[in-house]
Amino acid sequence: MKKFEFRLESVLRYRRDLENTAKTAYMGARRETLLCESEIAETDQRRLEILQLKYANLPERKLIETLVEGTDDRERELRATLCVLQNEEAMALAAWQGAQREVKALDQLREKALTAWRHEDDLEEQRNLDEWTVTRRPA
Repeated sequence: MKKFEFRLESVLRYRRDLENTAKTAYMGARRETLLCESEIAETDQRRLEILQLKYANLPERKLIETLVEGTDDRERELRATLCVLQNEEAMALAAWQGAQREVKALDQLREKALTAWRHEDDLEEQRNLDEWTVTRRPA
C-alpha cells in the first residue's frame, strides 16, 4: 500500500509555525511585563531609601522631597505602562491559545486520517493474505 499522506499536512505545518510565532510574541510580552514589574519594585525600594535619609536643614529636606516626588512620578508612569503591557500580554496569550487550539484540531484530524489509513492497510494486507492462501491451496 502507498505511504500515508495527510492532505492538510502543509496547513498543519503552517499552523504550527503560526503557533510558534504566537508563543514567541507571548513570551516577549511576558518578559516586558516582568521587566516593568521589576522596575516598579526598584523604584519603590529607591523611594524607601530616600525616605530614610536624614536631613539637617531646609534645603536638604526640599531636595529629599523633590527626589520622593520624582520617584512617585516615575512609579505612576511605570504603573500606567504596566497596565498597557498586561493588556498586550493578555492579547498575546489569547492569540497563542487560539493558535494552539487550531493546531490541536488539525492534529486530531491527522490522527483520525492515520487511523483510517492503518485500518485500510490492514484490510488490504488481509485480502492479500487470503488471496495468497487460496492460490497456494492444493487442488
